[in-house]
Amino acid sequence: MTIADERQYAADAEDFVLSHLLAFERGRIDDWASDLAANGVFIPADPGRAFTSREAMAAQMHGDFDEAIAEGLKVGVETQRIDTGATADGAAAWCNVDALYTAAHGGDAFSVPWRLSSVLAQTDEGWQVVIEHYARVVSGREIFDRAASGRLPNPAALPSVMGATGSEVRDALQRALGGGSRTLTTEGAIGMGPRRPDCVTNGRQVVRMLSDLRDHFGAIVLRDAETCVAVAPVGASACIAANGDSHLGGRRESQIVPWRVTAAYVRQGGGWRLAQIHLSIGVSDDEVANDRE
Repeated sequence: MTIADERQYAADAEDFVLSHLLAFERGRIDDWASDLAANGVFIPADPGRAFTSREAMAAQMHGDFDEAIAEGLKVGVETQRIDTGATADGAAAWCNVDALYTAAHGGDAFSVPWRLSSVLAQTDEGWQVVIEHYARVVSGREIFDRAASGRLPNPAALPSVMGATGSEVRDALQRALGGGSRTLTTEGAIGMGPRRPDCVTNGRQVVRMLSDLRDHFGAIVLRDAETCVAVAPVGASACIAANGDSHLGGRRESQIVPWRVTAAYVRQGGGWRLAQIHLSIGVSDDEVANDRE
């Protein structure tokens, strides 16, 4: 496989994700859900929710949107930036999207800075989403204020699915969150964090972003009981979804900041290298509604 092949796989994955988002914009929930893997991990923007099956995620989406769509709800996803990558053999790909989510319903209209990441696997039916992670963009000040007032909700639990190889991937992610050396990432790694500037496109910048988040909000420690890892059948790529916690100022008695983390890994040089990462801090749907009032 050549670099040109890898770039083509990434471009194909980008087209797939944009089509996936278009189905959502047009209210075609079943078409949107058909892009999801049957047993993937799906993390909505509301931290109180997490789903581990296409069926459960589709049911939630129908419950959230069907009535409003019938009443004339119009949603939009204005993509402002999209970064992609893929394995050299085209078996897996990943995509980070920085966007503006807009909605208009019954005379009420609003917009929210919004981020989406997808980890994709190539199947007999084409690309499918194995992990999907939605999040709202928040400022550093908002994180501090919400942590101080106890308004950072605990994220919904994820199932613990590891195995021996999964433990290796989990350990690699924990090292990366500690601000380790650039060798922990691929050259073309992409990353997103919770704040507006946290959107980067190479390994050096990903390491810098992770170190900056650690300096501001404390080191993130993954929860062992809430880490879900899926390894590709050939063992050359893997993806992970996990919850974790940091302490402001690095002190255990200080305010806790709960995190949701998803990532894609590839095996290079005998070890696992970070290819994509998305870290978010949840703001509940009720909090967003209150902020608009």
